[in-house]
Amino acid sequence: MFNKVIIAGHLTRDIEFNTLANGTSAAKSAIATTHTFKNNMGETKEETCFLDFSIFGRMAEVARDYTQKGSKVLLDGRLVFEQWTSSDGSKRSKHSLRVETLQLLDRKGDSVREVKTVTSPKKETKIHDTPSDRGLSNDVIDDLDDIPF
Repeated sequence: MFNKVIIAGHLTRDIEFNTLANGTSAAKSAIATTHTFKNNMGETKEETCFLDFSIFGRMAEVARDYTQKGSKVLLDGRLVFEQWTSSDGSKRSKHSLRVETLQLLDRKGDSVREVKTVTSPKKETKIHDTPSDRGLSNDVIDDLDDIPF
């Protein structure tokens, strides 16, 4: 089976950070992304999707230290199904994203976009500070500003 989600958007709230009993760092928040389309009548409509996510290990610490509500991020991971019993005794459930790769997409200066990639411990960490470090021209970076989220 294949379970892979890649989503880019804005954080809807600040990162909630905890340290688990075994010493592992854990963080959670939510991301919002908007899809713009035209309906049958030719009117432009927007559809916003909200998705809760959780991050563990070093990525959780990076998220805590370098993001805040409204930060642009790209998340790569897998969907997990969570179930719990609420305080009133009713059974609740939801799907959320277990993040395996976090990329910070916020601007650094006027013409340079900072992209930091942090992956799970089994993968290496990549940090790119300028478009030329990534083999990109500033024209490509400017086109990213047209993304509708």
